[in-house]
Amino acid sequence: MIEENMKIIDLQKKADEIIDTIDKKFNCKHNINNTILHLLEELGEVANELNKPNIRNEPINKEHLGEELSDLLIFIARIANLNNIDLEQSIKNKIGELNKRHNLTL
Repeated sequence: MIEENMKIIDLQKKADEIIDTIDKKFNCKHNINNTILHLLEELGEVANELNKPNIRNEPINKEHLGEELSDLLIFIARIANLNNIDLEQSIKNKIGELNKRHNLTL
């Protein structure tokens, strides 16, 4: 089920649930190596969509771009899970670090 205002921890749980279910269906396993390769594949699809105006003189399909960016987030969440990383806390820490480094107040 998709929740409104999903928290990052919920995204991390849902990513594992989705990937594990698909892995069972195809009898495979998204370990760290497979997940990184799949992440790179999805990143290529994002790049391909963003490059359409430059290469094919076509507009960016924002719906497709959104789908591909979502794929990236799911695989990033999976990588975090495989390494026992709380992404929400990591993001908060990074924002604090960037605020200090660049003298921001965000």
